[in-house]
Formats: sequence, C-alpha cells, structure tokens
Amino acid sequence: MITNSGYGGVSQALYNNTKLICTGDSEDKAEIRDRVEYAGVGINLKKTTIKSIENAYLNLVDNDVVNKNVKDMSKKMHESNGFENGRKQILNFLKELS
Repeated sequence: MITNSGYGGVSQALYNNTKLICTGDSEDKAEIRDRVEYAGVGINLKKTTIKSIENAYLNLVDNDVVNKNVKDMSKKMHESNGFENGRKQILNFLKELS
C-alpha cells in the first residue's frame, strides 16, 4: 500500500498484513515513516518520485524479510486485542471515579 504515513492508515494496513510504501512530510508523518523502516515492514520514501515509488514496489514485491516482518506484526496486533483491552481500562477508570 502506498500511504501518506498517517497513523490510522499505517495501523490498519499492518493489522491487515499489508506491506507499506510510506510518503508524507506533515505532522508526524516522517516519524511514522522512520518507524515503518525500523520495523522492516515497508519502505521509507524520504523523497517521492515516480521512480522512487517504482523502485520501492520492486523491492517489496517478493521481499521475504518484509513479508515475514509484516506477518509477525499483524499477528501481534491481532493478539494484543487492543479494542477490548482499551474498553476494560476505560471501564476500570470509570469505576474508580465513582
């Protein structure tokens, strides 16, 4: 997936086992691009051109390392059950307030 490196889009892509080509410079986009690169789940395009997108795609298509990293990240995200854990924490916090 080619993304502007927004937190939501990157999170959803990884949750759904999707490799990333990251662009974008505003807000926290550069930091998210760096994290994607560090985690080995995609390509960080610091400069976006047609050629850089093409090269990134060619580097990702059959990249076994990135495929494994994305699969592992997706599995961890599914196992973390973030929505349910967040719901429990909010309910516990509200109980403490009453």
